Amino acid sequence: GRFAAVKFSFTDLPAELAAASYYAGECMWVKKDAKGASTFYREVVEKYPSDPHAARAAERLREIERR
Repeated sequence: GRFAAVKFSFTDLPAELAAASYYAGECMWVKKDAKGASTFYREVVEKYPSDPHAARAAERLREIERR
């Protein structure tokens, strides 16, 4: 939805992109879509590793892998 749309609007704002991807993953997580959530979380971890959202995204990925 809207978080994913931010990715196309603010390509020059990495902190906002990291947050948008993380929260898009959270939306998928709440909807019980682990595969969709993983895609967004992995993007945060790989593209924005120094962003504070990366640590939370990595934790979510570990949770998904444990299931």
